[in-house]
Amino acid sequence: MDVPSFVHIKDIYNLPFKDRAFETVICSHTIEHLDDPERFYNELKRVGKEVTLVLPPLWDFTAAFNFLEHKYIFLCWRKIHKKLPPFVPLPLSTFYHKRFGQKIKA
Repeated sequence: MDVPSFVHIKDIYNLPFKDRAFETVICSHTIEHLDDPERFYNELKRVGKEVTLVLPPLWDFTAAFNFLEHKYIFLCWRKIHKKLPPFVPLPLSTFYHKRFGQKIKA
């Protein structure tokens, strides 16, 4: 499959690619910012034969508990994962994001 260098994605929960279009999909430090991590992960599994997630681990306290930017804490000690680890909403993030938005917007 010929994929251009840049693809504008309008809806991350409905990626514009065929099922299993990619051998490998890498998602690095993204999923903790999303409203629905599980839905996004399922979409990555749909388009990729293998999915690798890079997440802020619990031991990286300043990253894992950054409620100014993140919406979820992933309950894991490693950075790299082949499956979506358990996660919980980050305390204060819902209040902060509704009131002020995320600190950094892409």
